Amino acid sequence: RRLAWKLYRLAEVFLAELGQGPSLSEETYSGKFIVLEGISGSGKDTQAEMLQKYLQEQGKEVVVINHPTEFLKDVWKLWRSEIDDRQSELFLMLADRVRVVKNEIVPALQAGKIVVSSRSQISAQVYQASDWDSAFYRWCFAFEPVADTIIYLQITPKEALRRADERMQQGAEKDRGFFGQKQAKQLKRYEAVLQFYPNVVKVDGSGTPEEVQIRIRQVLSIKPIRQAQ
Repeated sequence: RRLAWKLYRLAEVFLAELGQGPSLSEETYSGKFIVLEGISGSGKDTQAEMLQKYLQEQGKEVVVINHPTEFLKDVWKLWRSEIDDRQSELFLMLADRVRVVKNEIVPALQAGKIVVSSRSQISAQVYQASDWDSAFYRWCFAFEPVADTIIYLQITPKEALRRADERMQQGAEKDRGFFGQKQAKQLKRYEAVLQFYPNVVKVDGSGTPEEVQIRIRQVLSIKPIRQAQ
């Protein structure tokens, strides 16, 4: 009987969703939504900043969004000092993402701007929701705009570890404990999750940041900067 009630709740939500017509006004905008994804150390933040600078030089208005936000990271520090549970972290992430989508992403897209998001609901699914059914997770994030292009930066866990060591030597990384075997698991999880999303383009993330940036621009049909001779 208890199980039946849980299943009834699922059916109740499904029927409610069927009865609600989609809002075209929320999905009608002239801006472009670009998402950068990849395992830890793949260079998402660096590439987002480089792409923003280049596009701004071309006269385009660009907004870069980091997911999770610095605000959520501070909340996580407090939360994780008391609780170690990825599922509960998902609800914190959902709340933070709703705020960002409503206050930053959608207004920028409606204003005709290009939004570049370093990570998205995809990476959240890889990290926070891997114990839950993927379909339910994607439904939870249905409020997020569908990306025009999802760029998945492909690098090996070995290369990610090398970059982490390099960043530690430069003082930009404090701990490499997050890298190594965890990246191998992330890689498998990404491959499983990405198949459920449209507009995914896989880009070779190895090489210098400049080389990777040129590949990204080519994917986005943006003429790359002429190489210095």
